[in-house]
Amino acid sequence: MSTKFASQDKYTRLKKGLRYGGFKFTCNMCGFKARKMIPTGHKHPIFQENIIVGAGFRKNAICPLCCATDKLR
Repeated sequence: MSTKFASQDKYTRLKKGLRYGGFKFTCNMCGFKARKMIPTGHKHPIFQENIIVGAGFRKNAICPLCCATDKLR
């Protein structure tokens, strides 16, 4: 087991692999292939009214295995 995933046991990685595994997205940080990523952000009307770039709700933003965000990738 590499040191990158030392904090996660094999059972947790297996659960995440079964829940999110697929071929639609690939994380550039860890190489995990997922059918969906974890969403993040807030659904607040002020973000939509003012068109603030990088704020608000984003689908498929966090890798379920290594927790890298879309801004890191």
